[in-house]
Amino acid sequence: MVKIAKSNKVEVFRGSENDLVDRYYQAAKGKNITHILRLPADNPIPDPSEYNRLINYHLKTDNDFSSNIVNFMNNGYPNGIGVEIFTVESLEKIWRYEKRKKYREHITLNFYDYSKDRKNKRFNFKIGTVKCPRQISRPELVFDVNYIKDYFFIKKLYQYFL
Repeated sequence: MVKIAKSNKVEVFRGSENDLVDRYYQAAKGKNITHILRLPADNPIPDPSEYNRLINYHLKTDNDFSSNIVNFMNNGYPNGIGVEIFTVESLEKIWRYEKRKKYREHITLNFYDYSKDRKNKRFNFKIGTVKCPRQISRPELVFDVNYIKDYFFIKKLYQYFL
């Protein structure tokens, strides 16, 4: 993948495999950027129009973190079609002060714990989301790939639509 990226003049950064906070921070450091868009690799059916909705929402607020990955804050999204966006300023704060391994490895936990459906209050970041459009609001659906059964489901879905 690195060879392909470089042959197409795409900048490549590789950092810590387990310390995602450091990897994101080092990748952003020295660049003239204010936000990071996180597209989880386990979400194989992205919806770019919903990415744009969330990005536009986030940029109009003073949120530190916004997400439409799952039914976050009761937004109605299915699990696995969305994206997260957060400020580089909040990332730097996490990078400086969060030392616990679990929170260094799972960057989102510093903002929100999806499994417990609650905000992380340590840094008191401002978080938010957009309401899922009614025509695709199916919070009971799961499209992310965490287990082999999820992979086979998504594989069948792709084969059906090809």
